[in-house]
Amino acid sequence: MTCVNSNADTSSINIDQVNVMRIQSSSTTKPISLDGIIRLCGDLGPFQFIHLFFMNLISMTAGIVAFYYVFGAADLNHRCQLSPSVWSNDVHYKPINQTHEALINEYIPKGTDGKWNKCMRYTTNDQHRTLINCPNGWAYDRSVFGYSFTEEANLVCHSEPKKSWLNTLMQTGGFSLLIIGSLGDKFGRKRTTIITTILLFVLCVITQIFMQWIPMTANANSVLPYLYFMTETPLYLYAKQQYTELEALLRRIATRNKRTEEQWYPSYQEFLRNQSIT
Repeated sequence: MTCVNSNADTSSINIDQVNVMRIQSSSTTKPISLDGIIRLCGDLGPFQFIHLFFMNLISMTAGIVAFYYVFGAADLNHRCQLSPSVWSNDVHYKPINQTHEALINEYIPKGTDGKWNKCMRYTTNDQHRTLINCPNGWAYDRSVFGYSFTEEANLVCHSEPKKSWLNTLMQTGGFSLLIIGSLGDKFGRKRTTIITTILLFVLCVITQIFMQWIPMTANANSVLPYLYFMTETPLYLYAKQQYTELEALLRRIATRNKRTEEQWYPSYQEFLRNQSIT
């Protein structure tokens, strides 16, 4: 039994040595890449989670603008307001009592769907019941979208095509992403993000001064201070051959992710030697 066990131990040691030799041979034949070094520094640790959190705050501010059209320019139920001589302060789409409902049914015709006409009402003192446009404005239904830009700018009836123009302008602004993406490749993600974020804040301040608008905000007070601590991407530093900055960044990543220098730095030195050879 003893001989058998000793033979088994010897064979297992030989197998381990063979595996080590295979790993070493594979590492010598296949040069280490930058992605491999990043994995050694920790490719999914506290460093990445912290920066991912603050980068998402920046993306959230842009997302508000992107999705605002769905709610701000929504298609609301609306009808003509009654004349002040008939019902004062007729700003609610739904009747507030039976008398109000009776007056609405008297002056505003209904369509085949049973809803009140959105853009026409009868004249007040006319025996022929002539239909006219809404001279007193519209009453909007706020039960779904609340107070929206459609109500603020009265983008209904003859002004409804203006909503399409608004959507076209917003989509045209989205084409700037094509330019920003190329700038990120040329000048780096960090510099491009800082410039576009500051520009976005400046434009918001300008529009707040010169325009009357509906505020819709998100708490992103930590975005501007974060721009100071934002790091450049390792791939950009490598593409620009900024190896000093690349080493400093990898050291920060490894330190934050609690990786020792022995775990990644020898591979990084080998990576640099391969770059000098090529």
